[in-house]
Amino acid sequence: MRSLSDEQHAIAEQIFEAFREREFKPAYLADADYNRAVLDQLVICELLGFDKEIYEGVRRLAAKWCAEPSVHGGKARQKDADLVIDV
Repeated sequence: MRSLSDEQHAIAEQIFEAFREREFKPAYLADADYNRAVLDQLVICELLGFDKEIYEGVRRLAAKWCAEPSVHGGKARQKDADLVIDV
């Protein structure tokens, strides 16, 4: 946080305020969570200034992470729990 500019701190505060009351799916469904995808996009692209390709890579990484047995713990995924990239 110390390396963020004043403008980035303002953006971070806006993102926090926009998401502080939103509901998120459990961590093992992070890749299929629309709210989490929007949050990822805002942080990666708006706050940190990376392009859409980096955001898409992070979302794909989330899918790989969610597929790890230590993350899902054997819990079954809902049939409609698909990777969310386009927000």
